[in-house]
Amino acid sequence: MRHTMLLAFFLLILPIFGESQETSGTIIYDVKVNMHMQLTGDRERFKEFIPEYRTTPYELIFNEEQSVYRMYEDPNEVVQSRGRRGFRMRFMGAGSTVFRDFEENSKVEQREFMGKNFVITGNLDQKGWKVTGEAAQIAGYPCMKAELQDTTNNRTLTAWFTPQVGVPTGPDSYAQLPGLVLQVESDDNSLTITPREIKWGEVNEKALDAPGKGKEVTEEEYRDIVRQAMQNMREQRGGRGSRG
Repeated sequence: MRHTMLLAFFLLILPIFGESQETSGTIIYDVKVNMHMQLTGDRERFKEFIPEYRTTPYELIFNEEQSVYRMYEDPNEVVQSRGRRGFRMRFMGAGSTVFRDFEENSKVEQREFMGKNFVITGNLDQKGWKVTGEAAQIAGYPCMKAELQDTTNNRTLTAWFTPQVGVPTGPDSYAQLPGLVLQVESDDNSLTITPREIKWGEVNEKALDAPGKGKEVTEEEYRDIVRQAMQNMREQRGGRGSRG
């Protein structure tokens, strides 16, 4: 009840911060990931070859009905080594594309795994966010804080969303809050997502097309594919080890 009252109060005082009620645009995020925390067990030997942190730009294109989140290719940046970049993308994965349709309550996600594309469809999920009532300004916008217990990775995630932009989307899977998510961070410093650039205005409808290239699978089928592939890799390494 306390959090509901705080949210209502926050929405009430929004005109103090400005009367703009944007509902469409593009946000460029910088996604900073601690790569060393992902290299455990027999993969720790790769740490000397990989920087501890990797920052990758992503873009979120949205309007009142739909949104698309995907890796951003900066046209002003010159790729110095296509071969080196290609190796990095194959090793780390090319990221995922997330499409949301708010009116249909559906999402389509395209993921790359071991050189193959998979398309996963499903409904929009709430994820169990808890609005704390704490407020702050992010990128010049009034935001409220929400927290999520990520039991899979044993961490707490914090999302800062602005009710001033009443579109329930955000970067990657961090959405379904009463406003646009501008920033995400984890308590173990494994992940930080911050807005680099915000551009308001109508977006090209073609940019909001759902991804369709890849094998269509359910979320559980995709997890089974990943589990089976990882098990096969462990068995192959074990076999080579037993042969000396």
